[in-house]
Amino acid sequence: YVNRVGNGKGAYNVHFSRVVRLKEGDQVTYNGVRVGTVSEVAPDLIDGQPFVRVGFSLDKERQPKVLIDGDTRYLIN
Repeated sequence: YVNRVGNGKGAYNVHFSRVVRLKEGDQVTYNGVRVGTVSEVAPDLIDGQPFVRVGFSLDKERQPKVLIDGDTRYLIN
């Protein structure tokens, strides 16, 4: 789980310490419902520590119904 949202490629970006088999074009789900697409999976450094930045975009019609803020928690499974 990660709660760091930042800027980069895609409407939203989160940072994970480790990501396996995730790629651009994969689906983004919210409570089990498809709401968008992964736009980027890239290495990143934050305060000298290695992370994986995952950029994603939400489908326009789904975006108003998805709650995303600084307290949001993310999980890749």
